[in-house]
Amino acid sequence: MSCPTKRNVVYCKASYDGGDTWNGEQRVFTLDQSALPPNGFAPVPPNCDGDTNGFYRIGRVWSCVDDNHNVYVCWMDNRYGRYGTTCKDYWHVFCSRSTNYGADWTTPIQVSGSTSDPLGSASIGGFMGHDHVPPGDVLTCDADNNRLYAAWPDSRDSRNEPSYPSQVYFRRIDF
Repeated sequence: MSCPTKRNVVYCKASYDGGDTWNGEQRVFTLDQSALPPNGFAPVPPNCDGDTNGFYRIGRVWSCVDDNHNVYVCWMDNRYGRYGTTCKDYWHVFCSRSTNYGADWTTPIQVSGSTSDPLGSASIGGFMGHDHVPPGDVLTCDADNNRLYAAWPDSRDSRNEPSYPSQVYFRRIDF
């Protein structure tokens, strides 16, 4: 069995006939390997080839469509790498919008945390020894007339107190 070779990529496929056929995949987001941090990431389990090649650094992808037929995609990614010496990953929520049925996408917007201090406001991933995964189980979004509403679990407050539970964060993004 061959494992995936695409990393750090979110794709979209659109159907204009109720799912009978699908257009070619369009890239919503990609993060070039050279843009990833030199400090590395939390250890990941080996894939089906026995190594970590092709491991996706994107998780919890969710999408929605507003009344104007704009398509929105939200995702969590750990582009900022490993949190200190604890070997848990930094995670942030990002989003992008398409106004032409998924053919083109806006530059991703950071939804969670502070853009001026992305490491200080990032959520810390992992649970029960799975330190390479985003916190919580879900990311969700909905939209109305050029606004996106996103909600996600966030564990940024557990840095100083590891037993502190994840909380749900919410943000409205005006496009």
